[in-house]
Amino acid sequence: MMLKILLNPSQVVTVDTDGKNYKRGSALGEISLLTGYSVVIENDLIKDIIPESSIKRYSDVHFIDLRDKTLLPGLVESHTHTAFAGSRADEFRMRLAGVHYEEIASKGGGILSTVKAVRESNFEELFNIVSPRIQYFISQGITTLEIKSGYGLDFENEIKLLHLINYLNEIYEIDIIPTFLGAHTYPTEYRDHPEDYIRLITDKMIPHIAKNKLAVFCDAFCEKTAFGAEEVGRIFDKASESGLLLKLHTEQFNNIGGLDAALKRNAVSVDHLEVLAEADIKKLAKSGTVATLLPGVSFFLDYGFAPARKLIEADAIVA
Repeated sequence: MMLKILLNPSQVVTVDTDGKNYKRGSALGEISLLTGYSVVIENDLIKDIIPESSIKRYSDVHFIDLRDKTLLPGLVESHTHTAFAGSRADEFRMRLAGVHYEEIASKGGGILSTVKAVRESNFEELFNIVSPRIQYFISQGITTLEIKSGYGLDFENEIKLLHLINYLNEIYEIDIIPTFLGAHTYPTEYRDHPEDYIRLITDKMIPHIAKNKLAVFCDAFCEKTAFGAEEVGRIFDKASESGLLLKLHTEQFNNIGGLDAALKRNAVSVDHLEVLAEADIKKLAKSGTVATLLPGVSFFLDYGFAPARKLIEADAIVA
C-alpha cells in the first residue's frame, strides 16, 4: 500500500454536495472551503481529508508539501467538440460582416465544412490534430473531458471519431468521455431523404456503438437547421433502449420542442439554452436535468446569453 499526504495546503476546496453529487440554486455558490487540513492518498485514490493534528499518526508515507497553495478538484469540461479537422477562419470573417451562423450553415458552411475535412482525414492525421488540444485542456487543470463525434455523419466516419476518442482516453491520464453526436445535422447526401439518415442512426450506428461500448452518451442538435423534436425523440428512444445516456443541444437559436423531448426522457443535460423561454425555466428547474450553459459560444457568435441567473434563482442545476 502506497500512502501519500498532500500536506498543509492553505485551502482545500471540496465543493461538498452532501452526498447528492450535484448542487442547485444558491448552493452553487458554496465551495465548502477547508483550512488546516491535509489530504491522504492511498493507491492514487483520495482516502481521507484530515486535520493537521492527525498527521502525526501516519508513518512511512510520502509527503507532498502544498504550503501556500490551494488544493481544488480537477475541472470537468462537459461539452466539447474537440475531435475535428479543418478550419472555419473564412466563416469568422463572414460573421464579422454580419452573416448569421444559421445562414452560413444553410449554404453548406458550419458543421458541413468540418465534416468534409474529417472525412478526408485518416485516423493518424486526426490523432495528430486532436492530441495537442487534449494537452492544452490538461494544462488548464481539466481532469474529465467530454468529447463528441458529430463531424463524420456517416457510419464509417462517426465510428472512426469514436474510436479516436476512446483511444485518446486510453493514452491520456485524464478521463475522456465519448459522446455520439451522429444527429448533429443532415449530411449533404441525405438532404433530400432525411428519413434514410435517421434510420441509419437508429438501425445501424446506435446498435453498433452500444454493442462495442464506443460511447457513454447520445447527443443531438434540435434546431430548425438540424433535427426536429419528433426526430430527436425517435433517436433518443433507440439510444435509451440501447443503454446510452442522453444529452441535447437545444434552444440555441429556436424553440421547437427540444427541451420537452429531453425532459420527457430524463436527459442528463440540455445544452446551450440561449433562447430558453421564460415559461420553461421553472419546468427545467424542477427536473434532475442539468442546464449546461456555453457563454463562450454567445461571445464568439455575438448573440444573446442563456438566462444563467434566472435558472440559478429558480433552483436549477447549472453547469
